[in-house]
Amino acid sequence: MKQVILVTGTPGTGKTTISRLISIKLNAGHIDLTTYAQANHLTISRDKFRETDVIDLNAVRRSITEEIKKALGSIVIDGHYASDVTKIDLVTRVFVLRREPWLLIEELTKRGYSKLKVQENVEAELLGVCLNETILKQDPEKICEIDTSHRNPEETALLITSVLSGAKPCGFGQIDWMNRSETEALVKELI
Repeated sequence: MKQVILVTGTPGTGKTTISRLISIKLNAGHIDLTTYAQANHLTISRDKFRETDVIDLNAVRRSITEEIKKALGSIVIDGHYASDVTKIDLVTRVFVLRREPWLLIEELTKRGYSKLKVQENVEAELLGVCLNETILKQDPEKICEIDTSHRNPEETALLITSVLSGAKPCGFGQIDWMNRSETEALVKELI
């Protein structure tokens, strides 16, 4: 059976690495939306303030729909806006990857992100922005929230394939960084 699997989350949660592993395990196609939008000239400008490309959501949505329709097998689509560009009726499962914000700071800093970009993404993770947007755009029954904080990519990919096979349960709403003791110190650091 052809599956369309979305992997979303804040930058630095492991979306692309884990999506590649899942696609290998499932013998599925893989689309990294950032690369895909750039390669297919689906960006409309550059946001210098946020240090990112601005994509044409409608054009990406049309293009992704065509990619899904012409795919012979399953496909894994990753990107923080994957839920925005994939039609709800085409999606099998959505995995929202989460990571402890204090670990996320380390990852994004290591990538060379500016302090402002690190702050914006850590705040998004603290507030669960990607999860909330996914709940608004996709069928909540198909959403699985996965904490990647203390799992390596292979362990996370294995967990996701176990969910897809029905061997592990799926759900969301259990991750709440705001009630953790580390959050107060983190917020002070971000200010």
